Amino acid sequence: MGTVRIGCPGWTRRLEGYAETFNSAEVNATFYKLAAPESVKRWIEQTPPGFEFAVKASRYMTHKWRLKETERLAERFYEPLAPLAGAGRMGPTLWQLPGNFRRDDERLAGALAALPPGRHAFEFRHESWFTAPVLDTLREAGPGL
Repeated sequence: MGTVRIGCPGWTRRLEGYAETFNSAEVNATFYKLAAPESVKRWIEQTPPGFEFAVKASRYMTHKWRLKETERLAERFYEPLAPLAGAGRMGPTLWQLPGNFRRDDERLAGALAALPPGRHAFEFRHESWFTAPVLDTLREAGPGL
């Protein structure tokens, strides 16, 4: 069994106080826009060693491109987040797919092959994804559900 982390999505200007109680936070802002380097720097400065940030994958990768062009888009997405990894603060990336995105095994396999090293978790919202073959594919590639 791995480490259990408890946190919630987002925080409002009081990250230091938040980090006194919780050991992780989900960054929703990365779903809407690229992380600002100065923000990432502040996150590291305001949290203790061992604190982790789970980042939500960009909606461009999950909703607009629907897991196509993952390698190219992920490179741009992760660039400003590199200091988190360097500081040991990078948690998993949450790949939250839209509710109208039906199962597409080829697209999922292509995206999984293009994922950069690190921890990843997929949140499927369409019922067609919840099948044994999809779960087997995730188990083989490593991401969580």
